[in-house]
Amino acid sequence: MDKKKLLEQLIDVVTRDLEKARQAAMASAAGATHEENKAEGNKDMRSTEAAYLARGQTIRVEELEDTLSRLRFLPTRPFTQDTPISAGALVRLENENGDDRWYWLVTGAAGYELHHSSTVITTITPQSPLGKELVERHLDDEIDLVLAGRRQQFEIVELI
Repeated sequence: MDKKKLLEQLIDVVTRDLEKARQAAMASAAGATHEENKAEGNKDMRSTEAAYLARGQTIRVEELEDTLSRLRFLPTRPFTQDTPISAGALVRLENENGDDRWYWLVTGAAGYELHHSSTVITTITPQSPLGKELVERHLDDEIDLVLAGRRQQFEIVELI
């Protein structure tokens, strides 16, 4: 798999999300100052709620901008059997039933699904439960996780 192409795909998706978030933030800011949201009494919370929404949208924009900045420096170097897993590693895990799944350890853009041919790659961060388990592990290591209340075992079967 070409990590540089995957990184381009991820940056494109995050950039689109950033644009949507910017539009939502602008609309929220306009709504917060709109005449219809002016308080009509001391218990009228419309303006306060609109301001909270606008601030939340602004925070989302800031987070996505930060994510894009960090992604531009994400290492795309190859990992070998002797390389400990860290940010930039593409990892294929296999469970005890032989089912496998690809994960890409990235900085700040968790939960995206990328596609390479017919393969789906899910982005995770080192702060996620799975990411914490993977950091510093090696090819052929096994990890145990509790997912959906059930203990599961995975083997690291491929590392790029």
